Amino acid sequence: MKTVLVLVFTSALFISCQKELNFDIVAGNSACKACSYIPFCDGSVYVYSDTTGGVGIDVTDTVNIIRDTSIDGKVYQKFSNALTDGFYNCESGVSTVLLLNVLSAGGAIPRLEQTLLKANSPVGATWSNTVSTPVADIVYNSSIEEKGISKTLLGVTYNDVIHVRSLLSTAVGGIPIVLGESHFYYANNIGLIESITYSAGITGPPVVVNHRVLKTYSIP
Repeated sequence: MKTVLVLVFTSALFISCQKELNFDIVAGNSACKACSYIPFCDGSVYVYSDTTGGVGIDVTDTVNIIRDTSIDGKVYQKFSNALTDGFYNCESGVSTVLLLNVLSAGGAIPRLEQTLLKANSPVGATWSNTVSTPVADIVYNSSIEEKGISKTLLGVTYNDVIHVRSLLSTAVGGIPIVLGESHFYYANNIGLIESITYSAGITGPPVVVNHRVLKTYSIP
C-alpha cells in the first residue's frame, strides 16, 4: 500500500513534483495561458523550496511540450519523462493531467487521470476521480476551500489565490479508509505556489509527505 500511496500522491502533485520534464519536439505556446491558475507554457521554469525534511532544498521544474494531441475528443499537450507519457488538458478553467501505463506495485496502471483544478467553480464545489490500481481503487475527493485569498510565502504576497483540498481514500472490505489529504494553492497568472500533503496517520499522527513553496518563476 505504501508504494501505491506514494504513486497517487505523486500524480496529484504533478505540477510541483516533476524534477524536470524532458522532450524531443518543441511545441508553440498556443493558448497555454487559457487556464490562468495553471498556465502550462513551453519554456516555463518554476523553482520550489522543498521543506519536507525541515530544510529547504531547491527543486527546479521546467515545462517543455512535445506537441498537441487528441484523446477522447479533447486536445491535450503531450509531455514525457523517464517513466511514462503524460498529457495536460485545459478547458473552461478545468485542468486535467492524464498519465498512461504507470508502473505500480502489482503491475501497470493503464490510465491515471486527475483533475487538478476547476477554477471557474465556486467555493464548496467538489469533484471526484477514481484511479484503479492492481492493489486497490484510490479515490480523490477534491473541493475548492477558498477563492480570491492572499497568501504570503517566503516574503512574497500572492493575490487572487485558489485553495484546493484533496482527500485520498480507498476501501477494504467495503469500509472506506482515508489515506491522507493534500492542499494546493494556485495563484492567478502564475500557477502552483504551495502544495502540502499529509498521510492519514492511521498508526500515529499525520505525517507531512511533501511540502513545497514557490521561490521564483518565469513564464514566457
